[in-house]
Amino acid sequence: MHILDLPRELVDSILYYSILARDLRRALRLQLVCSKPNSHAFVSRHLLTATESFRAVFKPMLYRTRLLDSIYYIHDFAHWGHRRHYGADVLWHDYLVFRSRNARDEPDTYFGELWTVFHAFYQYCQSSPIAFSMSQDEILDRICWLVLDGAGVVGWLGWDREDRDPPNPGQDLLSVASYFGCKPLVRDLLDQGLDPAMEYHLFPPAMYIAAFTGQADMLCLVQGHLPDYEAKRHRKHRSGQIWYSWRSKIGPWSLYGAARRGDMDMVRLALNPPMCSTQTSIEVGGATDAEAGGDQEIKPDSKSMLGRQPGSVPPSSELGDFIRRAMGHARSPEIYQYLLSFLDPANADPEPKHHELARMAARGHTTMVRHLLDLGANPTHPKTNKGTALLHAVRGSHLDTVDLLLARGADPSAMGWERLRTPLTAAAQAGSMVMLRKLLDAGAALRLTGKQIFTLRQAVRREHTAMVELLLDLGVGTDYGRGSPSRRPRRRGWSRWRSFCRRGARGTRGKS
Repeated sequence: MHILDLPRELVDSILYYSILARDLRRALRLQLVCSKPNSHAFVSRHLLTATESFRAVFKPMLYRTRLLDSIYYIHDFAHWGHRRHYGADVLWHDYLVFRSRNARDEPDTYFGELWTVFHAFYQYCQSSPIAFSMSQDEILDRICWLVLDGAGVVGWLGWDREDRDPPNPGQDLLSVASYFGCKPLVRDLLDQGLDPAMEYHLFPPAMYIAAFTGQADMLCLVQGHLPDYEAKRHRKHRSGQIWYSWRSKIGPWSLYGAARRGDMDMVRLALNPPMCSTQTSIEVGGATDAEAGGDQEIKPDSKSMLGRQPGSVPPSSELGDFIRRAMGHARSPEIYQYLLSFLDPANADPEPKHHELARMAARGHTTMVRHLLDLGANPTHPKTNKGTALLHAVRGSHLDTVDLLLARGADPSAMGWERLRTPLTAAAQAGSMVMLRKLLDAGAALRLTGKQIFTLRQAVRREHTAMVELLLDLGVGTDYGRGSPSRRPRRRGWSRWRSFCRRGARGTRGKS
């Protein structure tokens, strides 16, 4: 008897408590247990339909548990909008839609605020004389995609909200109106004094959105409501420290969005707004700023901000830091080289390419990874963002990026940061047998200083039977506990450990 043959209420109850009894990752593996059968000729259409129906029933029960509410770690959602995804973005998008629709009576929660902004924009569209063809569901769907695009830029699902500014629906509404290209509403909100360069609670700034979506008219509109330059402002960081930001017609947010879009015309528009009021050149920080202890304000003119001669901007200045950050958003070598050309090569840090390589590899941008390697970036540099580029590419399951790095000489056994240890451990954490075998074929060391026990542990946690058996057969874990005489396992103890590993992953036998 198939589980879907039971009454729907009983099926929902079984799945709901089964998911709660497991952690999130193990709960998601329930979909693998009931995954689509192998496409052999004898597989009936009934089984395929049952599998698809199971997934349709599973997701609402997963969302009802609200286990996803607790996932808001920085390392999981940093630069989320820049990454390549393999279904995780769809899962999160559907969850945002589900939770927002059920948060109408929870105005003080994150999802309640999201619903409030959506409802305010929908009400405006209904009362506006400008025809708006999208339905209510389509508007909410697109707004939730906007949230995902901004995840990592403005935070995620309640990050230390007590350290942030109080909710401002008008500020969030400005971002939504910019996203949909609703110029009358944008003008009204700007005339009310709202800031298009302020990264706020739910969405990226309006400047970022206009540049990222390629709306040149909208970008010019918001640039016209910004000063040529406004000095540093004090903002409270979530850690309690005070950090500074500046704003101008030139950014900084518009350049980030244009670089991420990969549109050179938008990059030039972001850097050279057409409505500038002065003609003086930008002042950049150098030795004078260092001697002043960093207190001297930089006052660039927006029109000529990048009207300087190529190679004249010190990388350590405020403008230089702005350009280097924008380079980290670039998705095309053309834009990357255009921005790089403004930095003074005499004062350049010799190591940034290695760090940028790790970031691009983590996002799965193979084109940029190839370009940085061609520029001389070291794929196994030991200080690349707490791990090598290969380790980050493996963790993101970017097969083409991994192939490129291995072909360019990346060390498959290079040690990473404390949590991931090695690329093999990252492959086990991702639950990818293809990635694990690829690293083994490339010569990854299985018993590197006894640390590969963490690889086996990750495979057990993922309940990946085939991976556990492969690692055990290759001898991973045989030196477990040999760090000191008091921890040396007895022969019977090793037998128990091996038996435990096999039992721990037996639940998904044959479904890897």
